[in-house]
Amino acid sequence: MSAPFPSDSLALRCLALRAIMDGRGVEAAVLSSPRSLAHYGGDAPGTGTGALLVVTAREALWVAAHVGDWTKTWAEAARLLPEGCALGHEGGAADGLAALAQALKPRRILCIGAEVARQIEEWKSQAPTGQTAGA
Repeated sequence: MSAPFPSDSLALRCLALRAIMDGRGVEAAVLSSPRSLAHYGGDAPGTGTGALLVVTAREALWVAAHVGDWTKTWAEAARLLPEGCALGHEGGAADGLAALAQALKPRRILCIGAEVARQIEEWKSQAPTGQTAGA
């Protein structure tokens, strides 16, 4: 795991994600798609395929992938999240979400994937020429 992001651009993106979370009544979100990881987390060293990004109102933390054992990756994410929280996700990763649900017993689990994808597209369309959504 790494500390919260140093980049102003990433900080702004996480603020925008937190606005989505607040609007949907979500206290924490787990992002797993490569596109979302690049957009909201940048290029954290050692994260690789299968990594997760756990975002709360206060911080955004990487969970490095445990190659060959996704259950360890999701268990590590669960340790970063408060039990009983309202949890957002992007869709997909059904087994990982089921493991989180069993460990955390969230009040509710909401898919915020459409809002996240829309926000990334909007950011990308407003970026100066030559910059990508993950830059």
